[in-house]
Amino acid sequence: MFLARTFLSHSEQSLIKSLENIKFTPSSTTLIALHAPAPKLQPLFDQISKLPSKNIGCLSAPISSKHPISLSLLNIPSSIEHRVWRSTIPGTERAQVGRWYSREQIKRERNEGSMESSPDWNSDTAHSPALPHALQGFVEAKRQISGLLFFTDDAPQGLATSLNHYFPKTAKIGSIASSTPFITGRPFTIFESGSIYSDGAVGVAIAGTKASGIHPNFSSLRPIGIPLLTTSTASNIIYTMNDLPAADILAQLLGSRDNANVEDRPAIYLGVLDAQEKITRTFSVLAGSPSRGALLLDGEHSPTVGSKVQFLISAHDTLDHFDITTPPMTQGGSAIDAHFACLSPMDTNSSSSMTPSNDETIIYNRFLVASENGFMMDRGEGLWECKIPFVGASMKLR
Repeated sequence: MFLARTFLSHSEQSLIKSLENIKFTPSSTTLIALHAPAPKLQPLFDQISKLPSKNIGCLSAPISSKHPISLSLLNIPSSIEHRVWRSTIPGTERAQVGRWYSREQIKRERNEGSMESSPDWNSDTAHSPALPHALQGFVEAKRQISGLLFFTDDAPQGLATSLNHYFPKTAKIGSIASSTPFITGRPFTIFESGSIYSDGAVGVAIAGTKASGIHPNFSSLRPIGIPLLTTSTASNIIYTMNDLPAADILAQLLGSRDNANVEDRPAIYLGVLDAQEKITRTFSVLAGSPSRGALLLDGEHSPTVGSKVQFLISAHDTLDHFDITTPPMTQGGSAIDAHFACLSPMDTNSSSSMTPSNDETIIYNRFLVASENGFMMDRGEGLWECKIPFVGASMKLR
């Protein structure tokens, strides 16, 4: 059976003692998320390296405002078929910021752009994307994979394309590792047993039916205004909603709020809604063009025309007001909960000034990893990046 433990501590010595009592088998695999101040990091990492299991993970952001040290472990025994993998698939160029389109260009794209954006996969010129070597056996054997969990750098586009192509129906979730240049001297610190990487990704594929999908938690967001329909979009830009300029609609919503001054306005997000008006995906609104009435989003593509969307703001502003160590009320039962979350850079940078708690806490049956760089998830529509602070998602493991 899966085993998950999350330790919240004020002392690396007490955490090391807890680690000494953990007995994992050499044939098992342990996922690890570790956060600690730089002076306390090395002895903890040395102890983690002594775990007999195969280990993969990353340095993460703090998950508690009361404990400066956190360690989360998820152990997968050999009785559950799984495979560890490493990826060096490069990321792809992101959508260009500020790439405005005229109305004439939009019309031409709709009429002429279909051939380039929809290649013939049966043609000799089409080719399949690269695949992490360790996963090739699963693909060749057409083995059912129920879950993919991973830790990646901030250029996961190539990996996402690969996993979406070869495992389109598989639940996927991964952390975009926390930035660590001032902690370890590396942009990211990702590890696999005795190896430490500054880029790429490591992960695990779980065979069979042990993983039961992705469950996002958008409870930290609250709506402003009413649901709207997108009526004109291009690339990562929304031009109109309900046939009105999107930027004008947002400006009216913000103007009706108490904090109408530009410098005091909260970050604005856009949620895509399903038929029941539940959020299925989110975007950050990066900028608006009053002259064009358009809004620029952080994704490579905007919601399609006809999508129902909702403007959102965060109900929390610091880690003190949001605790991902507390499971939502809807979660329960005997399943292991692997929870991935995005926290604000402010909380990551201020972790060294936390007031330590005098107690030590162990959270059972929950693996927790957080990053100011966000996380990725796929519920069957393809992997996408979520970088909204205090939003998270879980994979259930049974």
